[in-house]
Amino acid sequence: MNLHIISPNGTVLETETDFLKLPGQEGQFTVLDGHAPLIAALTKGAIIYKHDGVDKNMEIESGFVEIADDDVKICID
Repeated sequence: MNLHIISPNGTVLETETDFLKLPGQEGQFTVLDGHAPLIAALTKGAIIYKHDGVDKNMEIESGFVEIADDDVKICID
């Protein structure tokens, strides 16, 4: 799936991933290929994703995620 992370300063990350874990307001949740469409608020925590077989993470304060058609767009503060 395509992962796009943006901030008010511009694009932070654009990559392909097959695993994504996000810090949602109701707790951490996982996104895999074929995930149902979703818009959710994110809280302080780590965005964890797999790139080239290696787990990577990015700490955020807050944001929003939109998931549709294996395209994940995250807007962070």
